[in-house]
Amino acid sequence: SFVHIGAKDELVPPRHMDLLYEKAKAQHKVTKMVKFARGSHNDTWASDGYYEAMATFLKELNLI
Repeated sequence: SFVHIGAKDELVPPRHMDLLYEKAKAQHKVTKMVKFARGSHNDTWASDGYYEAMATFLKELNLI
């Protein structure tokens, strides 16, 4: 799971994403969590470092 959190998300509170991340870890799923301080619900993808973080995650899984 690649869990990305926009700290300014008003639809899905960041604490809910923290819980999702913890549940995925507890099930021994491959997980990575990245928080974006300026991200909101619809624009976290445009945050600096978003695509780099996703690419790093995919490389760690040997998917790219």
